[in-house]
Amino acid sequence: MPLLGEGQRHHWFRLDGSPLACVQAIFQKEKRQERITSQQELSSLLSPLGLRVPSTQIFMLNNAYSAQKLWPDIFPGYRPDDHNFYMAVPYDYKNRHFIPADSVPLDEKETTLFTQASGMPWGAMTPCISFRPPASCHVPDDFNPQTDDYASGTSLFVSRTLPSNTPPQP
Repeated sequence: MPLLGEGQRHHWFRLDGSPLACVQAIFQKEKRQERITSQQELSSLLSPLGLRVPSTQIFMLNNAYSAQKLWPDIFPGYRPDDHNFYMAVPYDYKNRHFIPADSVPLDEKETTLFTQASGMPWGAMTPCISFRPPASCHVPDDFNPQTDDYASGTSLFVSRTLPSNTPPQP
């Protein structure tokens, strides 16, 4: 049974190339106090980032499954001398996820260091760009607790979940 630890699961990427250029353009607009005036402009700024691509993660709490859709978030570096931007890309119950173009995946050591230093799993670090908060959804019909990933407990960011399937009894 692929039971994982508590909370949401992400792969981390250091932004480079076109996604980095998009983030920098957004912050330049903010610095100049310019407003985004149309849905088209917002879409053109966010689309290259992949922030509109959700993943469904499964959680088990009190012997019942629930599901949430999660979108990628962008974080600044966690140290004052780190001027990079990082994307936390949630992966779904089948370990599928969006891969941001022109970006560098963090290795296991970098991921552990960034995750611990930023406090992101505990909500200590707030994303600088976030498309939308997690949203409850129904557990997908193709979810199989014997072969698919799920986490014990619940997400730190959503307290209400929809009714869900119950796990099979041994």
